[in-house]
Amino acid sequence: MVVNSKDCYFENITLENSFGYESQTGPQALALYSLTDKFTLNHCYLRSYQDTYLTAYSSIADRHYVRDTRIEGAVDFIYGGGDVFFDKDTITNVRNGGYIVAPSHGAGTAWGYVFSNCIINESKGTNLTNYLGRPWQNEAKAVFLNTKLLSGIYAKGWQTWNSAPAIFADYGTMNANGELVDLSQRISSYPVAGNTVIAKSSLTDTEAATYTYENVILRSGDTWDPRLMTEAPEKPLNVKVNGANITWDHTPYARLYIVIRDQKVVKITVDNQYTDPSPISAANHIYEIQAASEFGALSVAAAAVNVLPITGINVKATKVNQLVQLSWSTLTEKGTSHFVIERTLDGKNYEVLGRRASSGDSDQKKEYYFTDHAPLAGTNLYRIKIVDFDGFTDYSELVSVKFGEEISVTNIDSS
Repeated sequence: MVVNSKDCYFENITLENSFGYESQTGPQALALYSLTDKFTLNHCYLRSYQDTYLTAYSSIADRHYVRDTRIEGAVDFIYGGGDVFFDKDTITNVRNGGYIVAPSHGAGTAWGYVFSNCIINESKGTNLTNYLGRPWQNEAKAVFLNTKLLSGIYAKGWQTWNSAPAIFADYGTMNANGELVDLSQRISSYPVAGNTVIAKSSLTDTEAATYTYENVILRSGDTWDPRLMTEAPEKPLNVKVNGANITWDHTPYARLYIVIRDQKVVKITVDNQYTDPSPISAANHIYEIQAASEFGALSVAAAAVNVLPITGINVKATKVNQLVQLSWSTLTEKGTSHFVIERTLDGKNYEVLGRRASSGDSDQKKEYYFTDHAPLAGTNLYRIKIVDFDGFTDYSELVSVKFGEEISVTNIDSS
């Protein structure tokens, strides 16, 4: 794909050059070429073999922001120019002895390629070892900050090629266990036209601290701030299914919601509720809700919790001599199978005392009774477990009755 326009935003897209990806060999097989300024990738997947991703190099002022994206290849698979901030991306090598970057930054480019908190791993084989990159042409710039290595990188770090870079450096590089990697053998000498050119190959703490998102991407007099576009809303809370109705709380900064049933999108809505027009049964579907921001960034999907189709349950416990009379009522019932009466002294270990069948579907108040003929010494805590025909359960609030040590134990069955 070739992107010619400014202000483009891609999210949740896989771009593949099938020739490179399937053959796992060269020659050049681009998956993406982003030509101009203000280009954003968020949660995308780029894959090929050679030259997977070409960044803009027609202007030294062009900026790209690449966040939480997977980029896969073997030979020079991130190359070109511009100021590009790679933010928490996963870079995947698919062969041994390959090169991740091959920059060609024009003179005056401010930052070049900045990889911040990225992961370098491998998709095939074991114990692969590769180079961070090599200089294609002009004044290449590439910096890797706080990179976690899940795949091997040669001790020299970089390979020589057509030119000498302005800077090829990594800082805070870690192994898979989070331990700092020895960077003392990183090369700084590059042969060019019979001469040896010394390039910058390391960063001090102060220098590394300047390679920030704000410095690389934000510009004075320019309102482009792609992180605002990529920030997803929080996942919706209190997602509940009650029969055919799905409800959830409004999510701050959400522009709309996506309703997913059994892993398929069934509705896009600005409301915080949805009524399924053709549900078989709540138990036969799995519902999820995602929130979308103004720019389309998606939240984590929130799974719905089935709500029992019962309202207004009210439980009372009354001490009658050495017995406890339990009573509870419901305002409405639908699909309720039965009630289970449970007792505990410690709030952790519950004993089943008995059960009562539901009266059936009803829009009117229903009342139920149960007698505990053998309460225990101490504070008896009771709750009602509500069970519907789909197997979903819920519990009432706890009610309590206290007896002293003088209580006598009877052997009368519950009724």
